[in-house]
Amino acid sequence: TKVSSTLIPTPNVGDAAPTGAGVTNPYTAGADITGVDATTNKYIGIYEVDSNNKVVSFKLIILTAGDIKVPAPTLPASPLPGTGPNTTKVTTPVEAGNHLVTKVSSTLIPTPNVGDAAPTGAGVTNPYTPGADITGVDATTNRYIGIYEVDSNNKVVSFKLIILTAGDIKVPAPPLPASPLPGTNPNTTKVTTPVGAGNHLVTKVSSTLIPTPNVGDAAPTGAGVTNPYTPGADITGVDATTNRYIGIYEVDSNNKVVSFKLIILTAGDIK
Repeated sequence: TKVSSTLIPTPNVGDAAPTGAGVTNPYTAGADITGVDATTNKYIGIYEVDSNNKVVSFKLIILTAGDIKVPAPTLPASPLPGTGPNTTKVTTPVEAGNHLVTKVSSTLIPTPNVGDAAPTGAGVTNPYTPGADITGVDATTNRYIGIYEVDSNNKVVSFKLIILTAGDIKVPAPPLPASPLPGTNPNTTKVTTPVGAGNHLVTKVSSTLIPTPNVGDAAPTGAGVTNPYTPGADITGVDATTNRYIGIYEVDSNNKVVSFKLIILTAGDIK
């Protein structure tokens, strides 16, 4: 075979096989021919030669886009922290009739070619709804996400490989080392715990379990909330049977959660 950016003239029977740049000799039928495209290096000469490398027959092929395996173009997709713990999400437009497929992996995902089949198996969501949570991700291992735009036949149209960082993932708040002590006044408790520079505490008293927030969530507001809470100050409105759940939130200067501790009071924690 010979790949060229110009038309290749038909050789005569008995001419010597071509040599030089762009030539593969011998060429194994069915093997990939590299260095081609549909605009410049689109001319391929296919030579049948005898044992003396003399031409027996010839075919000039002028490639079109449909004859070439083309890497999928880049899909303009970007990650954002998801809604649930340890999730991320992606929003990106797709062409009419197409949809998205996602694949979460612990290894790099190679760029597919246009027309390849959508992935299947573990870690794949098909179809993926833009903006929905993508689960099973983290910033150290399962941090590779392939975002595939596919057509109605599940053939690849475009693709984006995303490598997640910690900021792309909704992460549950780490534990705050807080412990309760009986308060100073009747029916009170108190908490002392160190906080980071520039941060402060928020407390929430509740009659129901308080779920662990995610890093970056807004501090709670409303009934039962004290913001800011001074470490060691009395926390009122508590008892050991009903209002026994206390959420202790460390928040930053923007009232975004940094760490958290759920305390379930016992009688010994209350004055």
